Amino acid sequence: MALSASGLAFAYAAFRLLALFDPVWIWLDGQWMLGWWMALISSLFHRRISARLLCLALGGCQGEVVYAMSILRMAPGYVLGSFSFLDALAISASSLLVWESIRFFSLQLEEKRPVRRTRQP
Repeated sequence: MALSASGLAFAYAAFRLLALFDPVWIWLDGQWMLGWWMALISSLFHRRISARLLCLALGGCQGEVVYAMSILRMAPGYVLGSFSFLDALAISASSLLVWESIRFFSLQLEEKRPVRRTRQP
């Protein structure tokens, strides 16, 4: 868990730093892209939804600290846990929950599909 949270922290800090230094490649709202990016990374690391959400929370908090430490000279008044961080965390958690709901309902529909019996000759 610690390794995956550290990987997510690196991905979070890298996204925020790239958005800061080269904002051209952000073609949607930055918070939405960051939320989807964090949800994708946490879903690649873990299978269960509880582990994904825990990794998301831990990695997001660690990434926020890494990002704040890296821009300390440029912006000494940066607030840890700002509303933009909480927005990205809420978007990624919501994305994970919606994806898990879609997966759950598709499995339920697949179970209830009738199977046709073939006649034995």
